[in-house]
Amino acid sequence: MIHKYGSGVVSKPGSGGEMSGAEIEAALYAEDDNNRFTDGDKSTLLGLRQKSDVSLSHERDLKIFEKRAGNRFYVIQPTPSGYSQVLFQSGIKTTVDSLGGDAELVRATSVDYLNDVVVALNTVYSSASTNINHGPAAPASSNVERYFVDSGHLSARGSAALNYHRVLAGGYIEYELPVTAPLLNNSPVFNLAFFTSLSSTDDVSITVDGVTVATGVKLNEAQAKIKIVELSVPISNKNGDNSGKIIRITNNGSSQAYVICANLYKLKDLPNRNIPVDTYRVFLAGAQYRSNIAAADYAIYDRDDNVWMGSYHGGETSTSLSVEVNGFAFDMSAPSQTFALADSIVMKQITDINSKFVSTVITDASVKHGYDLRINLAGVVRVRHLYTAMATTDESFTEVRAPVPITLGADGDYLMSETSYIEQYRPPTSVVPALSASIEFTTFSSEHNAAKGAFVKLSAGNYAKCYYAPYKDADVVCNGINFSSKHRFY
Repeated sequence: MIHKYGSGVVSKPGSGGEMSGAEIEAALYAEDDNNRFTDGDKSTLLGLRQKSDVSLSHERDLKIFEKRAGNRFYVIQPTPSGYSQVLFQSGIKTTVDSLGGDAELVRATSVDYLNDVVVALNTVYSSASTNINHGPAAPASSNVERYFVDSGHLSARGSAALNYHRVLAGGYIEYELPVTAPLLNNSPVFNLAFFTSLSSTDDVSITVDGVTVATGVKLNEAQAKIKIVELSVPISNKNGDNSGKIIRITNNGSSQAYVICANLYKLKDLPNRNIPVDTYRVFLAGAQYRSNIAAADYAIYDRDDNVWMGSYHGGETSTSLSVEVNGFAFDMSAPSQTFALADSIVMKQITDINSKFVSTVITDASVKHGYDLRINLAGVVRVRHLYTAMATTDESFTEVRAPVPITLGADGDYLMSETSYIEQYRPPTSVVPALSASIEFTTFSSEHNAAKGAFVKLSAGNYAKCYYAPYKDADVVCNGINFSSKHRFY
């Protein structure tokens, strides 16, 4: 079923002109003062005129980059409603009407909504072993983490779960603090997390390299909770430098002290990426912005071979892949679950699509609330369809908020007309707040687009997927194309 909505053009203005294939490819690595690609007069080849371009963002926030096995990694970052977790990976493909085979483009395949994200410095440096017990859970709790996160409707993954260390009277526990932390009053900042209870000690002292920084810390409180003690580190240490400080927590009382970890923060509250941490925990609520593994970057139907190719449809081999985290090359052979706090994550890759297109893709996950794609397809292909913007939004997003308000009902294509922006909405539940997802994308003149614009396809059990194609139900030789898109999660 086809449903028509929207009228006119809802897009950002573009301009016309010509550029060569070499200029298109070079444009992927350059930006002008308006954060757009410096792609000349912003037109494609064969008279297909670009109508609107995407203004890419330089606004950043702090996030987690987590390496998994193979060419797989997560980008976890704050959103206005909680957090998002984007999984990028290769090798996910279909053989239905498709080339199949190699599918080596590293691409976004799912986006989870997260209730909370926690980081910590969890590795104990040493302890007075005869006076300390290490336990899997805090007193009166099956999970110490639930005292720190926002919701009880959670499942968790990441590093090993936070636990407690029961320090008996006269015992101590130590953490090593690499001093790469930010300076406050010329001293590196850190915190310590304790668990309080009525039976806990009323006298904990804290030293840094033997210098006392806190005394008489009371943990005997009526309410069972996590207590955060924030401190500053003395600027000089026993070695006369500013590195490798030893934090010692001593129980001077007559009852136990429950010590959890150092540098316990929610990701949203973390001051900056230089805070030393070695543990992350993400808490999922069972909701997803995107749940379908289909293409969310490009898809090409080759008329000569009568088959889909590229991205999810396969026939794509990698010739170059690099990932930069905080401006430095990341070792993609690093062990699984290696992670870093980052405010800059950029992936660059070049692939060959069935010896017909060379694809150059820059994925910028540095931006707030999502990621940007900059893509060039260089080559000559006779196409029936060529989709340049897609978002495999979960079917729980039952409303379209822009370009026009629509409640999705029956399966089918909901035509959005000539828009360059689509925003979808998921109503709140008792567990998950209201969520929104948007995509903004480059648009072109519509003479080769049978839909005359973008559309949302509702398919029960699959997705409420956004589509845009400069070529749809066409018979045109494409000599290459340059496009970009912004993917945001709120």
